[in-house]
Amino acid sequence: MMALNKIYYSPLGKFMDEGDANIREKLGSMKDTSVEVKQLEEQGVAIMRAARVKISVALSKMKKETQVEVEVEVKLAKGRKKVEAELQEALGKLKE
Repeated sequence: MMALNKIYYSPLGKFMDEGDANIREKLGSMKDTSVEVKQLEEQGVAIMRAARVKISVALSKMKKETQVEVEVEVKLAKGRKKVEAELQEALGKLKE
């Protein structure tokens, strides 16, 4: 029985212990990796959220600036029309 234990069961037990240790190591590594992936995912979400806020603020600012420019152009166009109408009226009076 002692010989069988030395020849067969000891190497088999050693092989099984090494396999078990290897599996435990891989499971631990997977848990570490999943935690790291979760952290990276959270960082990515935070970065995207911040980028969306920045884009929203920039678009809002550009919209306001564009609206002001359009209003100025409209006022200038109305002023030009008024001046041209007054000019035409004055020219009409001069011709009389």
